[in-house]
Amino acid sequence: MEITLGEAFIIQLYLGSVIYLIGAGVRVWLGHKVIKSKLYLTLLMLLAFAVSVGFSLLILYFSPLRRDFMFGEFMNIPALLSEVFLLVIQWIIQKVYVRRHA
Repeated sequence: MEITLGEAFIIQLYLGSVIYLIGAGVRVWLGHKVIKSKLYLTLLMLLAFAVSVGFSLLILYFSPLRRDFMFGEFMNIPALLSEVFLLVIQWIIQKVYVRRHA
């Protein structure tokens, strides 16, 4: 049974919602000292959310394992991998930015 990209997007949002909310909280915690403007912090969160959902869809699509990607009740593995990857990148970028502008 084939599903469309829109259905895959909606399923990924539903299954990864807890991970995305935790990632947004960590992203605010990481960025509130460096990014002073609430508008820029909100734009960063929206952009990172869109990229994270896209990465998790790519992980689902290109995975050689065709099985359930849930671990426990609420942990979606592709969403977790994409959020951790993006949070590490954000942390590295902020460290470089703070070092250059300190």
